[in-house]
Amino acid sequence: MPSDFPAAIDSLRETAKAVMQSGAEQDVGVLDVLLTAEWLCACRYEALAASPLAGRHDRLHHEFREMEAAERRHVALLVSRITALGGEPSPPPEAPAMPELNLVGIAASNILAERGVIKLYRAALRHFARRDKETVAMLRRILDEESRHISAMSHLVALPAPISQNAA
Repeated sequence: MPSDFPAAIDSLRETAKAVMQSGAEQDVGVLDVLLTAEWLCACRYEALAASPLAGRHDRLHHEFREMEAAERRHVALLVSRITALGGEPSPPPEAPAMPELNLVGIAASNILAERGVIKLYRAALRHFARRDKETVAMLRRILDEESRHISAMSHLVALPAPISQNAA
């Protein structure tokens, strides 16, 4: 798995494409790729919430925790669906390393990765469109929330700088 967050998501998109073209029963496999993407996103937002940058800005910390919680809800939904379809969910992958970036760099990386996740969900929706209405409904709910993450990241870039403790 690549160490760069957007590259890790792009790698998963390629994996999903291969699973969808495999000819074997691939529904659980597609959901498992989505699960891996959600785990990566949850770990990323958890690390960002604990970062020194978020520690200096309450709203930033709160936003990252909110996004982490959303990703963990997606994990739970996908685990439940994989299990319902008779599959065994994969364990969480090792999260990609997170270089120290400024807020603009973090937001740009997250926006690129979230766009990749959205493309992954759109492909999964096409895959399940005529196969499984229950899975389609779940994927649409998750996709709507993923789209809101891009908007949230864009808004975070416009946050005012934290007040320095040394300013007097």
